[in-house]
Amino acid sequence: MWHNESEDKSGIQLLVWTPAKQKEILPDRAMQELDQLIQVRPSGMWILDVGAIPILSSNAIAQLIGVVRRVSLANGRIALANPAPAVATVLKMTRLTKLLPMFDTVAAARSSFA
Repeated sequence: MWHNESEDKSGIQLLVWTPAKQKEILPDRAMQELDQLIQVRPSGMWILDVGAIPILSSNAIAQLIGVVRRVSLANGRIALANPAPAVATVLKMTRLTKLLPMFDTVAAARSSFA
């Protein structure tokens, strides 16, 4: 499940995915929950800490693209932080990093909003 870890003075929301169970790997569920959270305020500034998501299915990627589009259409901003190597590779290969900036750390993602 996604946890809203913080909102700083500039209004950047940090969402961190934490599996409900120790060995739970549900990228589709993660992206469904993210979609529901973003619908509340798509015009916001969002950093998604996806370090606990080891892989992305094609369904999860499609849902993530929908979230990115919704945020973009509402003039919001969104970035990924801490992607697992497999997630980073898939996002680079599909060129989604052109739509969704990806950073090694939350601090680097936060700096990109300046």
